[in-house]
Amino acid sequence: MKKTLAFIIVTALLLFLIPGMIFLYYQRHPAEPVYRINTVEVSNLLTDLSNLEGGLEAVKEDPGLIDAPRSFDFTVLDKDEKVLFTNRKGDAESIVGATGGRDTVRNIKGSDNEIKGYLIIHNDWQELERKVSDRYMRYYLIGSGVTLLLILIFGLRTYVRIIRPFEKMKDFAASVSTGDLDTPLAMDRKNVFGAFTESFDIMREELKTARKKEYEANVSKRELVAQLSHDIKTPVASIKAMSEVLSARLPEESDRQKADSIAVKADQIDALVSNLFASALKDLEKMSVDVHEAGSNELIGIIKDADYENKVKPYEISECIILIDQLRTRQVVNNIIYNSYKYADTPIYVESSIEDESLIVSFTDRGGGVDENEITLIVGEYKRGSNTKGKQGRASISHPSL
Repeated sequence: MKKTLAFIIVTALLLFLIPGMIFLYYQRHPAEPVYRINTVEVSNLLTDLSNLEGGLEAVKEDPGLIDAPRSFDFTVLDKDEKVLFTNRKGDAESIVGATGGRDTVRNIKGSDNEIKGYLIIHNDWQELERKVSDRYMRYYLIGSGVTLLLILIFGLRTYVRIIRPFEKMKDFAASVSTGDLDTPLAMDRKNVFGAFTESFDIMREELKTARKKEYEANVSKRELVAQLSHDIKTPVASIKAMSEVLSARLPEESDRQKADSIAVKADQIDALVSNLFASALKDLEKMSVDVHEAGSNELIGIIKDADYENKVKPYEISECIILIDQLRTRQVVNNIIYNSYKYADTPIYVESSIEDESLIVSFTDRGGGVDENEITLIVGEYKRGSNTKGKQGRASISHPSL
């Protein structure tokens, strides 16, 4: 941050100093054209003109007397300002004209120090003005170029160090707002927002962790509700079955009515628990399975606990070591036996075998079965066969392999 601030200050100072430096240069080097002539040549020419035999008039008769190669053009006037010689026609041919044209005028004096005529040295003023104008333009272009270069460098640095990092942070914030907490924000300590990018990415990590914990807590809560509601249904079914048996065996009408009332209340509880269970399953995206090693005989106790009407015929379970989640297995067995009670109401036969290092346990009853066209349908959530009309359904859960 300090380096960026220093760069901004230095750039601003340069932008102010460059025009000042150009101004100072012009102060020391005026733009007024200055025509420089060879004073030695001029002095020699004046001497030659002063010492001409026959006076200045001889120049008019014989221009060759002074018409030698020189570094400047000139005109010779007599003291009445008549042209005696010139090697540049059309220019000023009088003192007034020479002064107006910014030419140099020198007096030609004789031995008695009297003015015999005038020497006009023609200054190429237009060329001088053009050179001055070119110099102005050159200075202007150099100053403008340096200033523009500094502005470009400043703009590029500002974009790299400030604007581009800010755009990245803006895109990152938009991404987080849409729920994307997996894409990190790359940290660059060289830009102004280096420390902020690190803080933003830490915020993203914290939000991701908090969301994960919230999700796990919701799943755990839904699983608990599903487990409790499902497990409550078995004892409720037992209560209902026992109340029906009592109603059939009690001799007194008042006692039978009480038994029937128990059955009705059991149905109400079963309906409420079914709704709760179905709602929990709908929100539950996955169900955890916690397996452990156990002897296959553990299945015998699970089946016995589920068979409260004693309709399971004698059976044997192949002895082996299995991986089992007791809670999930108990739920599955309870579901199978309960559905057999409700839809088949026949003896239940249990068989087991070991195939490819797996223990296969099958349950069979003598019910009417399911239409072959509906087999793929009933394995879906909350689906039943068409032959179950008039019988209250019970929500089920997917079961793990035994």
